[in-house]
Amino acid sequence: PAAARPPEAAAPARQSRAQVEDAPFSVGTGGYVSAYGPPGIRSFAFDGDVLAAGFYGRAGTFQVFYGTDDLVDPTTQIETGVRALGVDADLGDPIGVVGFSAPAVDVSLFAPVGVGVGYRYLREDPVGDDGRTLHLGLGALRLGAGATAGVPLEGASFADAFVATTSVVLGGGVQADFSPLFVDVGRDNARAYGLRTRSISVEGGLTGVFGGSGAIVLGYTFRSASTGQGPLEAAADLADVFTGGGEFAEIERLHVLRLGVQL
Repeated sequence: PAAARPPEAAAPARQSRAQVEDAPFSVGTGGYVSAYGPPGIRSFAFDGDVLAAGFYGRAGTFQVFYGTDDLVDPTTQIETGVRALGVDADLGDPIGVVGFSAPAVDVSLFAPVGVGVGYRYLREDPVGDDGRTLHLGLGALRLGAGATAGVPLEGASFADAFVATTSVVLGGGVQADFSPLFVDVGRDNARAYGLRTRSISVEGGLTGVFGGSGAIVLGYTFRSASTGQGPLEAAADLADVFTGGGEFAEIERLHVLRLGVQL
């Protein structure tokens, strides 16, 4: 009788390609628009291009951006140079919701959860006048939803997979301000206001580049922040941040197109 054929070895399970493992270091360019001033006090304004750099990932983000702008007062025709510096750190751990694999794609849904902190520095230097500065601090609890899809590139020599990720995250918390200009007009201390934030991220990239563990990622990030029209004076004012009550006005918008490399 013919010898029995040995059982065929099971094919190894395909490793999920539905994510870039770490947050790649990225550089990018974009635009920043800011208009800030408590009621009754002249506002600081910026509307110009910025350069940005940092780490962008599902678990967290750290970015720094900087730009300059020139404003001309329509009445006095005095030119003012404006500089803007921003730092953001979003910390947390995305909660996996569900994931599934098919022969052609891996998909995972997740919920970003964490805290976000930020700092803004604006400086105006009118010709023939002393500079004016504004400092803003931001802190918020963040919750959102996201999805990642990975498509294996079978037989490709330059990469293992193409990965696309998108997420939308909302936040609520507190924003505080300080400026010597506010002191000059009679406001003797920093004040805190309710804060609502929104961020949208879309990116796509290649993993396992040239047979290694690296990645190349092209992404777009949009962030905005709105603050309450009156300072926080009671617990109910802070509750309005999360319940949708109160009057809020947008104070900034930032968008960045970025390219990242993970080695």
